[in-house]
Amino acid sequence: MVQIFFNSKEDSLIITRSGKYSQSSQIKAEMTLTPEGWILENKEISFQPDKNFTPCISYEEKEDVYQEVINKAEKLIPYVDKIVIKRIERRVGECKEIKFITLVEKDYLKVGGKVQYIDSLVSYLQNEIRSIKRILRDYQTGGRVRVILSPEVFGTIIAYTVKTLLNGNYPKLKLYEKVFPLTIFDNPLNDISPAFTVFDNEGVLTKKKELIGDGVVQDYLGTLYSRFGNPGNARGIPPEPDFFTLEIKGGDWSLEEMRDENKGVITIYGVESVQIIENSIRITPKIVEKDGVGLRIREIAVPFQDLLSIEALSKNVKPYALDEQHGIVSPYVLMPVRIILF
Repeated sequence: MVQIFFNSKEDSLIITRSGKYSQSSQIKAEMTLTPEGWILENKEISFQPDKNFTPCISYEEKEDVYQEVINKAEKLIPYVDKIVIKRIERRVGECKEIKFITLVEKDYLKVGGKVQYIDSLVSYLQNEIRSIKRILRDYQTGGRVRVILSPEVFGTIIAYTVKTLLNGNYPKLKLYEKVFPLTIFDNPLNDISPAFTVFDNEGVLTKKKELIGDGVVQDYLGTLYSRFGNPGNARGIPPEPDFFTLEIKGGDWSLEEMRDENKGVITIYGVESVQIIENSIRITPKIVEKDGVGLRIREIAVPFQDLLSIEALSKNVKPYALDEQHGIVSPYVLMPVRIILF
């Protein structure tokens, strides 16, 4: 029988150019593991998972960094749109985690990580934001078009793909199946990500996990009870399979080479919204650019099968916070997408 007491408390300070405010939240739960998953009650059930795993160990950061980073954030806010500083205290069974995480937003980009990196994160956003100063015009050609996807756009596509196809409860791909030409890790220990954590919500010690290696499925988002996949991906209450920070391995191209070899190619930046429709991911982008001119399109659609047609990956990979719980590290990518016009 496996029973766990879970307690998580978050204290957040949100700083914008117009002021600052605080938020707090707390989740407490008693959970019992059954063959079908966790239930939110203390119940006598004779079930023991048969998966091997390393149990959690406690991790506590020094409390004095919290006030230090608040003082620093108030000086940095003129350069960005929003800074969030979080103190997160989490207990899973006998293990305790205390950490301090920051998220920084500017225009269409959001990044995060340990508070020690706040200067670097602000500087990164100042350098990365793409602005289009020339007059926008409607893009005239719909259908399948070769484009360059920025790291936040391609990373979002891969995040939804991994969560849909590699869920350890209901995977849609077979182990060692040949799929799209990528190498993808889930790395909970990446500390330039809002998802940094040393153990998951089942009390399993986290570690970097290869999900796809050279285009071949190697593992799944697994939990103690999932049908497939090594444990270490239990998130939420009750715990379900989920990723922390997806790291997509880069390729051999520079962004400049990708553009020089494909004159007139459009580049897509930022994610306004995303949804899955049948076997296709649809993204409303923030910026679509061709030769310095901003273009208007409604959406791009990327069927899962089109990931087989990736043509080039940039050498450089860049971080992006998908939300406050998930991180991405991705290259620029040249590939076909389906452009949907207004």
